[in-house]
Amino acid sequence: MIDNLDTIQIDTLPVGIVVIDVLSRKIMNINQAAQNLIGAEASEIIGHSCHKFICPAEEGKCPILDMGQSIDNAERQLLTSSSKLITILKTASKVTINGRDFLYEVLQDVTDPVNLRKQLQIQVAERTKELAEINSKLVQEIKNHEKTERKLNELFTRYSMFFNNCNDGLTLIDFSGGTPPGKYIEVNKAFCQMVNYSREELLQLTPIDLTASEMKDYALGNTKLVLESEYAVLRFPNVYITKDGRRLDCEINASFVYLSGREVAVVVYRDISETKRLEQSLREAYERELQAHAEVEDQLNQRNYFMRALVHELKTSLTPLLAASEYLVSELSDSALLGYARNMQNGAINLNNKIDDLMNLAKGEIGQLQTDPEYASIRKVIGDCVDYLQPQAQKMQKRIALNVSVDIPLTLFDKKMIYQVVLNLLSNSLKFSRTGSEICIEAVKSGDKIKVSVKDQGTGIPKNKQQGIFTPYYRIKTKRDRYGGLGLGLALSKMIIELHRGEIWFTSEYGHGSTFYFTLPIRSEWDEDPDNRG
Repeated sequence: MIDNLDTIQIDTLPVGIVVIDVLSRKIMNINQAAQNLIGAEASEIIGHSCHKFICPAEEGKCPILDMGQSIDNAERQLLTSSSKLITILKTASKVTINGRDFLYEVLQDVTDPVNLRKQLQIQVAERTKELAEINSKLVQEIKNHEKTERKLNELFTRYSMFFNNCNDGLTLIDFSGGTPPGKYIEVNKAFCQMVNYSREELLQLTPIDLTASEMKDYALGNTKLVLESEYAVLRFPNVYITKDGRRLDCEINASFVYLSGREVAVVVYRDISETKRLEQSLREAYERELQAHAEVEDQLNQRNYFMRALVHELKTSLTPLLAASEYLVSELSDSALLGYARNMQNGAINLNNKIDDLMNLAKGEIGQLQTDPEYASIRKVIGDCVDYLQPQAQKMQKRIALNVSVDIPLTLFDKKMIYQVVLNLLSNSLKFSRTGSEICIEAVKSGDKIKVSVKDQGTGIPKNKQQGIFTPYYRIKTKRDRYGGLGLGLALSKMIIELHRGEIWFTSEYGHGSTFYFTLPIRSEWDEDPDNRG
């Protein structure tokens, strides 16, 4: 059975070919060789009865259609369009094309057998050559096909290895119906392990069957987007319920392709359950941090309010005492009474300074301590501190040695604050150094910084107590604990130096004294760091 009439390439044949419809007995097709034999064009022949042109037998006595022969092979007389009779060898047989029956007739002119034989030999040779070329091409095509098949097999092997060994879940979902939910047609091992179903079980399910109930509508909507967005990769989250009832958070990457004529979604699944858990933990930690921050901020605000109220009350009570002591010192002439008045004045001034320290520390803790920078000489500030403390040092039978380099330039800093830092460090050295010892304060230019050090020969700081030395209210207790103070000086000094973008540190050896250092940047502009503003 021949499937298509057009597949019969009759024009290339050297003999006449005529195709006749069995039912109508009309000519349906004719090649050029047959047209030449008959002496008419195809348009004059096709559609007409075969008996009129090529059937030498009497009408109604067709050997095949009327007489029942399967093949008719006989010499016949053919009447050409020019009324010339020629002898032909006619071979006819019945064929079926697309369910219809046709007569397939081959006509050969045998009027001149010798010429015909030569012509046939030439045609056979040409046809043999053509067939040899066709055979060669077929052999090459077979080789190419085998090569292509090997490549396809290799690609399929690679695909299978990738598909089955991929750490992420992979599925192919058939949407040939054009609407969700689709059906799994292939799944890899990783996806089976993720949802705890076997491959055979999954091939009987749809993605919606595995989707958590609250996510079904969302998943259906995203699936429709995948179908509408051909060749685009869509990413979205989904939640699946595994065979053992666990919730599985996944990140989905899906794209739509045509595979063997089917509408298929290629879907990659990444388990993000641990990521979700970490995100939840981070959110909870962040909320706790926010709550703790709010509580700390509230405590700082309450503390600041308390400090302001306390300072106000102390200052209110202290102001008359300062004024009275200053008046008494200026008016009294009796040496004994004048001594008492000066002691009272010094005590009031010291108390006023402690109150200022307390207030500044509170401001520093909540970021409200502000600087008032100006061009100044560190040499002058250190000298003023030494002059102020020298009488006290002499009374304590101690010495303060000053060594400030002359090449230190003027720079921007808050004179009042740096004076307070130097005063705190020198006061501590005087307090903790031995009688008859020397406290040495030095200042040098070190690169683009000023480096200041205060060295004493005091008791030193034990290693186990050095860590909290700059912490507010931190005090090192000794056996006799004869040294007073609130533990504010070093904490406040650290805040001040850091406001100036400097550094403060110390070295100490217990029993041999300590050296405290701080640096100030040499600068011509006060490019204040927003983090250090009040």
